[in-house]
Amino acid sequence: MTTTKYILILLSCFILSCSQTTKEPEKEIKSTQDKKGVSYYCYELNCFDFVERCDLTIAKLVNFDTLIYVSSSEHFGYYEEFRGKLKQINYSIYYVKCFKSLRQEGMKPIKYPTIDTVGFICDSSLIGKNISITYENKTTEQFKIYSDLNNFPINKNYFNSENEKIKITLDYRNPIVDEKVQIIGQHNSDVCFVSDKKNFYDIYIVIDSNIIKSINLHTDISRGPSFQLKRMPVETKLNKGRKLYGQ
Repeated sequence: MTTTKYILILLSCFILSCSQTTKEPEKEIKSTQDKKGVSYYCYELNCFDFVERCDLTIAKLVNFDTLIYVSSSEHFGYYEEFRGKLKQINYSIYYVKCFKSLRQEGMKPIKYPTIDTVGFICDSSLIGKNISITYENKTTEQFKIYSDLNNFPINKNYFNSENEKIKITLDYRNPIVDEKVQIIGQHNSDVCFVSDKKNFYDIYIVIDSNIIKSINLHTDISRGPSFQLKRMPVETKLNKGRKLYGQ
Protein backbone atom coordinates (compact mmCIF):
# COMPACT_ATOMS: atom_id res chain seq x y z
CA MET A 1 0.00 0.00 0.00
CA THR A 2 1.42 3.38 -0.99
CA THR A 3 1.99 6.18 1.51
CA THR A 4 -0.69 8.33 -0.13
CA LYS A 5 -3.36 5.61 0.10
CA TYR A 6 -2.44 4.95 3.72
CA ILE A 7 -2.85 8.64 4.61
CA LEU A 8 -6.21 8.86 2.85
CA ILE A 9 -7.51 5.79 4.73
CA LEU A 10 -6.42 7.23 8.08
CA LEU A 11 -8.01 10.58 7.32
CA SER A 12 -11.25 8.96 6.22
CA CYS A 13 -11.49 7.01 9.48
CA PHE A 14 -10.71 10.11 11.50
CA ILE A 15 -13.26 12.24 9.63
CA LEU A 16 -15.96 9.60 10.10
CA SER A 17 -15.24 9.40 13.84
CA CYS A 18 -15.32 13.17 14.30
CA SER A 19 -18.49 13.60 12.26
CA GLN A 20 -20.28 11.21 14.59
CA THR A 21 -19.14 12.80 17.85
CA THR A 22 -18.45 16.49 17.22
CA LYS A 23 -20.98 19.31 17.04
CA GLU A 24 -20.76 21.95 14.38
CA PRO A 25 -17.95 24.25 15.64
CA GLU A 26 -18.88 27.48 13.87
CA LYS A 27 -22.01 28.08 15.94
CA GLU A 28 -20.07 27.49 19.16
CA ILE A 29 -17.01 29.57 18.26
CA LYS A 30 -18.77 32.62 16.82
CA SER A 31 -19.90 33.61 20.31
CA THR A 32 -16.23 33.77 21.37
CA GLN A 33 -14.86 35.67 18.37
CA ASP A 34 -14.10 39.37 18.41
CA LYS A 35 -16.09 41.85 16.34
CA LYS A 36 -13.98 41.10 13.25
CA GLY A 37 -14.76 37.37 13.29
CA VAL A 38 -11.35 36.43 14.67
CA SER A 39 -10.51 33.87 17.33
CA TYR A 40 -7.09 33.05 18.78
CA TYR A 41 -5.52 29.88 20.14
CA CYS A 42 -2.18 29.92 21.92
CA TYR A 43 0.42 28.33 24.19
CA GLU A 44 3.20 30.16 26.06
CA LEU A 45 6.30 28.55 27.57
CA ASN A 46 9.69 29.45 29.08
CA CYS A 47 8.67 32.84 30.46
CA PHE A 48 11.98 33.26 32.29
CA ASP A 49 13.21 36.55 33.74
CA PHE A 50 16.28 36.50 31.49
CA VAL A 51 14.32 36.34 28.21
CA GLU A 52 12.68 39.35 26.63
CA ARG A 53 9.94 37.24 25.05
CA CYS A 54 8.39 33.95 26.11
CA ASP A 55 8.23 31.06 23.67
CA LEU A 56 4.89 31.49 21.92
CA THR A 57 2.85 29.29 19.63
CA ILE A 58 -0.28 31.06 18.46
CA ALA A 59 -2.92 30.57 15.76
CA LYS A 60 -5.34 33.13 14.38
CA LEU A 61 -8.57 31.91 12.78
CA VAL A 62 -10.35 34.46 10.60
CA ASN A 63 -14.01 33.82 9.67
CA PHE A 64 -13.34 30.10 9.12
CA ASP A 65 -11.60 31.18 5.92
CA THR A 66 -7.95 31.84 6.81
CA LEU A 67 -5.53 30.34 9.34
CA ILE A 68 -2.34 32.10 10.42
CA TYR A 69 0.02 30.12 12.66
CA VAL A 70 3.27 31.31 14.26
CA SER A 71 5.60 29.41 16.58
CA SER A 72 8.58 31.33 17.92
CA SER A 73 11.34 31.00 20.51
CA GLU A 74 13.67 33.92 20.92
CA HIS A 75 15.87 32.02 23.37
CA PHE A 76 16.28 28.92 21.19
CA GLY A 77 16.51 30.86 17.91
CA TYR A 78 13.37 29.43 16.32
CA TYR A 79 10.64 30.93 14.15
CA GLU A 80 7.98 29.25 12.00
CA GLU A 81 5.13 30.98 10.19
CA PHE A 82 2.31 29.34 8.23
CA ARG A 83 -0.65 30.92 6.42
CA GLY A 84 -3.37 28.99 4.64
CA LYS A 85 -6.90 29.04 3.24
CA LEU A 86 -9.52 26.71 4.73
CA LYS A 87 -11.76 24.30 2.88
CA GLN A 88 -14.36 22.53 5.02
CA ILE A 89 -14.38 18.73 4.89
CA ASN A 90 -17.10 18.14 7.49
CA TYR A 91 -18.42 19.85 10.64
CA SER A 92 -15.06 19.98 12.41
CA ILE A 93 -12.35 19.07 9.89
CA TYR A 94 -10.83 21.52 7.41
CA TYR A 95 -8.19 21.23 4.74
CA VAL A 96 -5.73 24.14 4.88
CA LYS A 97 -4.01 25.10 1.63
CA CYS A 98 -0.76 26.88 2.43
CA PHE A 99 -0.14 30.13 0.55
CA LYS A 100 2.85 31.33 2.60
CA SER A 101 5.34 29.88 5.06
CA LEU A 102 8.57 31.19 6.55
CA ARG A 103 10.90 29.18 8.79
CA GLN A 104 14.17 29.83 10.59
CA GLU A 105 16.32 26.76 10.02
CA GLY A 106 19.80 27.91 10.96
CA MET A 107 21.48 28.60 14.32
CA LYS A 108 24.12 25.91 13.82
CA PRO A 109 27.52 27.05 15.19
CA ILE A 110 30.34 26.98 12.67
CA LYS A 111 33.10 24.82 14.16
CA TYR A 112 36.01 26.36 12.28
CA PRO A 113 35.01 29.84 11.09
CA THR A 114 37.27 31.54 8.57
CA ILE A 115 35.81 35.00 9.12
CA ASP A 116 33.92 36.54 12.02
CA THR A 117 30.49 36.93 10.53
CA VAL A 118 26.87 36.01 10.91
CA GLY A 119 25.82 34.09 7.82
CA PHE A 120 22.28 35.04 6.84
CA ILE A 121 20.50 32.95 4.21
CA CYS A 122 16.97 33.91 3.22
CA ASP A 123 14.19 33.77 0.70
CA SER A 124 14.31 36.48 -1.96
CA SER A 125 11.25 38.19 -0.47
CA LEU A 126 13.43 39.45 2.40
CA ILE A 127 16.06 41.09 0.17
CA GLY A 128 16.18 44.84 0.80
CA LYS A 129 14.92 44.63 4.38
CA ASN A 130 17.05 45.59 7.36
CA ILE A 131 18.58 43.26 9.92
CA SER A 132 20.07 44.46 13.21
CA ILE A 133 22.57 42.72 15.49
CA THR A 134 22.57 43.69 19.18
CA TYR A 135 25.44 42.63 21.42
CA GLU A 136 25.24 41.84 25.13
CA ASN A 137 26.51 45.33 25.96
CA LYS A 138 23.42 46.74 24.11
CA THR A 139 25.43 48.06 21.15
CA THR A 140 23.41 47.62 17.95
CA GLU A 141 24.62 47.49 14.35
CA GLN A 142 22.26 47.52 11.38
CA PHE A 143 22.71 46.00 7.94
CA LYS A 144 20.65 45.67 4.79
CA ILE A 145 19.89 42.24 3.38
CA TYR A 146 21.55 42.39 -0.03
CA SER A 147 21.13 38.85 -1.35
CA ASP A 148 19.68 35.45 -0.55
CA LEU A 149 23.17 34.65 0.83
CA ASN A 150 24.68 37.30 3.13
CA ASN A 151 27.64 37.62 5.48
CA PHE A 152 27.43 40.35 8.12
CA PRO A 153 30.62 41.21 10.04
CA ILE A 154 30.77 40.78 13.81
CA ASN A 155 32.50 43.31 16.05
CA LYS A 156 35.28 41.33 17.77
CA ASN A 157 35.43 43.83 20.61
CA TYR A 158 31.87 42.98 21.64
CA PHE A 159 31.55 39.35 20.61
CA ASN A 160 34.55 37.06 20.90
CA SER A 161 33.48 34.07 22.98
CA GLU A 162 31.34 31.03 22.29
CA ASN A 163 29.57 31.75 25.58
CA GLU A 164 28.33 35.13 24.33
CA LYS A 165 25.16 35.62 22.35
CA ILE A 166 23.75 38.22 20.00
CA LYS A 167 20.19 39.31 19.41
CA ILE A 168 19.16 39.32 15.75
CA THR A 169 16.14 41.43 14.82
CA LEU A 170 14.65 41.18 11.37
CA ASP A 171 12.75 44.00 9.68
CA TYR A 172 9.84 41.63 9.28
CA ARG A 173 6.77 41.71 11.50
CA ASN A 174 5.05 38.81 13.19
CA PRO A 175 1.63 38.58 11.45
CA ILE A 176 -0.26 37.97 14.75
CA VAL A 177 1.68 39.67 17.55
CA ASP A 178 2.66 43.33 17.23
CA GLU A 179 6.44 42.91 17.08
CA LYS A 180 9.34 42.27 14.75
CA VAL A 181 10.82 38.79 14.43
CA GLN A 182 13.66 38.45 16.92
CA ILE A 183 15.94 35.52 17.79
CA ILE A 184 19.09 34.91 19.83
CA GLY A 185 22.19 33.81 17.92
CA GLN A 186 25.30 31.97 19.01
CA HIS A 187 28.90 32.78 18.21
CA ASN A 188 29.58 32.45 14.47
CA SER A 189 26.01 31.35 13.73
CA ASP A 190 24.26 30.65 10.48
CA VAL A 191 20.76 32.10 10.32
CA CYS A 192 18.51 30.75 7.58
CA PHE A 193 14.98 31.98 6.83
CA VAL A 194 13.36 30.04 4.00
CA SER A 195 9.93 30.16 2.38
CA ASP A 196 7.84 27.27 1.11
CA LYS A 197 7.26 27.32 -2.64
CA LYS A 198 6.12 23.73 -3.24
CA ASN A 199 3.03 23.49 -1.04
CA PHE A 200 4.50 20.66 1.04
CA TYR A 201 3.00 22.33 4.10
CA ASP A 202 -0.72 21.85 3.44
CA ILE A 203 -2.43 20.31 6.48
CA TYR A 204 -5.76 19.16 7.86
CA ILE A 205 -7.02 20.71 11.08
CA VAL A 206 -9.75 19.95 13.61
CA ILE A 207 -11.63 22.88 15.17
CA ASP A 208 -14.03 22.78 18.08
CA SER A 209 -15.15 25.35 20.65
CA ASN A 210 -12.03 24.98 22.78
CA ILE A 211 -9.13 23.73 20.68
CA ILE A 212 -7.58 23.74 17.26
CA LYS A 213 -5.21 20.96 16.25
CA SER A 214 -3.45 19.75 13.16
CA ILE A 215 -3.72 16.33 11.55
CA ASN A 216 -0.22 16.09 10.20
CA LEU A 217 1.49 12.77 9.58
CA HIS A 218 4.85 14.33 8.57
CA THR A 219 5.40 12.15 5.53
CA ASP A 220 7.06 12.93 2.23
CA ILE A 221 3.85 14.66 1.11
CA SER A 222 2.89 16.37 4.38
CA ARG A 223 5.38 18.52 6.28
CA GLY A 224 3.20 21.26 7.67
CA PRO A 225 3.17 22.44 11.29
CA SER A 226 2.03 20.14 14.07
CA PHE A 227 0.12 21.70 16.95
CA GLN A 228 -2.73 21.50 19.43
CA LEU A 229 -3.74 24.82 20.99
CA LYS A 230 -6.40 25.99 23.41
CA ARG A 231 -8.69 28.89 22.51
CA MET A 232 -7.86 32.27 24.05
CA PRO A 233 -10.75 34.12 25.68
CA VAL A 234 -11.07 37.59 24.14
CA GLU A 235 -9.85 39.29 27.33
CA THR A 236 -6.67 37.18 27.65
CA LYS A 237 -3.36 39.07 27.76
CA LEU A 238 0.00 37.65 26.70
CA ASN A 239 2.96 37.68 29.09
CA LYS A 240 5.74 40.28 29.18
CA GLY A 241 3.55 43.00 27.68
CA ARG A 242 3.20 41.43 24.24
CA LYS A 243 0.09 42.50 22.37
CA LEU A 244 -1.97 41.29 19.48
CA TYR A 245 -2.54 43.79 16.70
CA GLY A 246 -5.38 46.10 17.67
CA GLN A 247 -5.14 45.49 21.42
